[in-house]
Amino acid sequence: MPQPTGADLHIDTYLSNLGIAYMNEPSSYIATQVFPVVLVNKQSDYYPIYQKDYWFRDEAEKRAVLTESKGGGYELEDPGTYYAHELIKLAHVKPSLNNGKVHLN
Repeated sequence: MPQPTGADLHIDTYLSNLGIAYMNEPSSYIATQVFPVVLVNKQSDYYPIYQKDYWFRDEAEKRAVLTESKGGGYELEDPGTYYAHELIKLAHVKPSLNNGKVHLN
């Protein structure tokens, strides 16, 4: 009977600290350009909503030198609210019954 070789004594398994994945380039996604990420200090709070019609007014007038301007202003709608949910995704890797090899899901 021939002597066993290294291949006979070793069963190949997945490395537990290395993996190769494929992703789209981060520049392919536009979500952060359309809806910028806003860092907050609290998990929930209010934010102001400005009334649109105040921003599209054109009430500017000429005024005489050293006189007060007509003035202006704006109002807010009811405040918006946010709640920053904590998200997590967990990936499970289960060993199979086939020679102790790991099947990646």
